[in-house]
Amino acid sequence: MAVGDGALLALAEPDVLPWAPGVTYFGSEHGVLLPTTLAPTVPVDLLSAAASQLLARHGGPSRLVAVLPGRVIAFEVADSPVDAAILRHHAVEAFV
Repeated sequence: MAVGDGALLALAEPDVLPWAPGVTYFGSEHGVLLPTTLAPTVPVDLLSAAASQLLARHGGPSRLVAVLPGRVIAFEVADSPVDAAILRHHAVEAFV
């Protein structure tokens, strides 16, 4: 589970994630999370290099970067299981 910039990221194997309308599903390429329904207009290795620079400036190994059209989100990854109350709190913040 990760939270960042008004967004909630659930990390799981594809067969575990439920399908839900309005949710963006990501795949990982070269260390960058990209929407599975879109293709980047620039080479993925350039996105990866830019994400590496972003992480170097604003985070570290416990952060992930998701690239969306017009938006880049750095997520702080939880290092332990997430409490359901904390998940509800972040979900409300992310979707309100």
